[in-house]
Amino acid sequence: MTDLPPTLSDGPLPGATDQPLPSTSLLLANRRICVSAFIGISLVAMGIASLCSWLDHGKAVPDGRIFLIVWSAGLASGAVVLFLIQRAFLVPMARWTDAVERRDYTTAQVELGNLARHTPRRLERLLSVWGELARRSHEYQEIIDTTRKDLTDTADKFEAELSARTAELIDANEALQQKIVEHELAENQLRYDIFHDRLTALPNRSLFSDRLNHAIQRTQRRGEPGFAVLLFNIDRFKDVNDSLGLKAGDQLLVLVSQRIREALRPGDTLARLGGDDFGILIENVSDSDDATACARRVLALLEEPIEIEGRDVFCSGSIGIADSRVDYSRAESLLQDATCALETAKAKSRPNYVFFEPAMRSADIPRLEIETDLRRAVKSGDEFVLFYQPIMALNVHKVAGFEALIRWQHPTRGLVGPFDFISIAEDTGLIIQIGRWVLKEACAQLRRWRDEGVIDKKMFMSVNVSSRQLTDESLIDDVAHCLSAYDLDPSCIKLEVTESLLMEDPKAAVKILDELKTLQVQLSIDDFGTGYSSLSYLHKFPFDYLKIDQSFVFQMTQDVEIREIVRTIITLAHGLNMDVIAEGVEDAETAKGLLRLGCHLVQGYHYSRPIEAAKIIDFLAEIDKS
Repeated sequence: MTDLPPTLSDGPLPGATDQPLPSTSLLLANRRICVSAFIGISLVAMGIASLCSWLDHGKAVPDGRIFLIVWSAGLASGAVVLFLIQRAFLVPMARWTDAVERRDYTTAQVELGNLARHTPRRLERLLSVWGELARRSHEYQEIIDTTRKDLTDTADKFEAELSARTAELIDANEALQQKIVEHELAENQLRYDIFHDRLTALPNRSLFSDRLNHAIQRTQRRGEPGFAVLLFNIDRFKDVNDSLGLKAGDQLLVLVSQRIREALRPGDTLARLGGDDFGILIENVSDSDDATACARRVLALLEEPIEIEGRDVFCSGSIGIADSRVDYSRAESLLQDATCALETAKAKSRPNYVFFEPAMRSADIPRLEIETDLRRAVKSGDEFVLFYQPIMALNVHKVAGFEALIRWQHPTRGLVGPFDFISIAEDTGLIIQIGRWVLKEACAQLRRWRDEGVIDKKMFMSVNVSSRQLTDESLIDDVAHCLSAYDLDPSCIKLEVTESLLMEDPKAAVKILDELKTLQVQLSIDDFGTGYSSLSYLHKFPFDYLKIDQSFVFQMTQDVEIREIVRTIITLAHGLNMDVIAEGVEDAETAKGLLRLGCHLVQGYHYSRPIEAAKIIDFLAEIDKS
């Protein structure tokens, strides 16, 4: 071993021992280990400190941004500390280690001196830097706390705003859903209103035509069973409106629709086509018997009275039928034919149903022409004439009175009977003016005959009163005016009202008849036995006469049961203090039979057809001779 330099003679060289000195690679490895360990310890320490700080603030798991800030701060602090340690200890120690390995003890002594001399100062600087790092770490912690608080406040504010916006969106969505529902309901209601009648809730004409077109197409395409359409019209519906009011008329429409529905099968269609017209579509029809059965069920259900505002109203109707036996291609064509059948049914005795026949199409045009000509005749007032049919008293074989019967002297058609135009007059309302003319002319003729001495004062004049007239407010004044103008005894005027008319609204009829009775005229119930007789009301009517319908009189000599019905009617009338008139007497046998049953007043072709006024004198002369 060489001698030591003089500077080191005062003591042994630090680290110089009998053991071999460590190699440079080992020292370098130790240095790396120290550096790595220090870095790890620094980072772990910073992490634990930050974690403790978060746990103290109630944050079990930091959010990403805070964790990134803490990790960056720990990494920077470890790097600074590593740099200072390396500069203060490791670099000088490495130089000393290199000098010893090279056995350059002079350099080693210098480096060791530098290490010893500078170590306190470097340690002081290291502590100062460490303190500065601690202070910076505290500032960072404050920044972190402030940032965390700001982020927490921001998050809470955002969460509150998000909740508010979410609630607004939920409310807006609910409101939108409600609007959608309301729109769908309004759309459905609009669609329903377009195709349904508001009063009866039945399908209207548009929906009925659509279903009818589908039925026509199915029948043509698939060869399915046929179908039939029944058009139903309420007889004298306007009288209900005029006498009871529009509200009562609406109630009648609703109740009639319910009655008709009861007569139909589940798959049949009932529609209100307008006014008092109803349409019935029945499918899977094998023959006309199905339509006939349906029509009979409808008419039968309407025989029972309908109560409206405490009053029993009797309602009848007419039905026109058209079916798929005719090859139709459009619903409108079929409805036109059904309408022709309905008009034919209304022209006959009511209630009634009629199947369409092709000949009815040509009859529809004359009806329009008759209506036009009838209006002209009413306006001119010189085309109508009265014929008179004598009413005979069987017990004395004398004329008791006359029934005035209207005829129309048409300019081109000749003499037209009432059957061909009275129904049109009823439908158009012209019957009011025609009836007023008949009353006036009959009273005037009675006055003329009396003035001429043709008849005695006991003979009476019968005048028929239509349903329209009975509900017309001017009827009372018209009768009173004629009695006064022609100076007639009221007992010589007999007003005849049909039974079916009375049964439409018995209570209202009683009131009107009582008013007429105040004029002291005679009242007669006409065509008794053909309408919907209501014996509970019969005794309330102030009638003086009861006229047996000719349909009973025709058959009484051949049918024992009919004869007993006639006997019962006569007995009933006498029990109610009414005189009886039998119409339709065609032979002497019938007249004798009626006389035996207690009926003294008769009229019919056996005695005389309706004749003109000018021929009455000759007829009376013949009666006197016989």
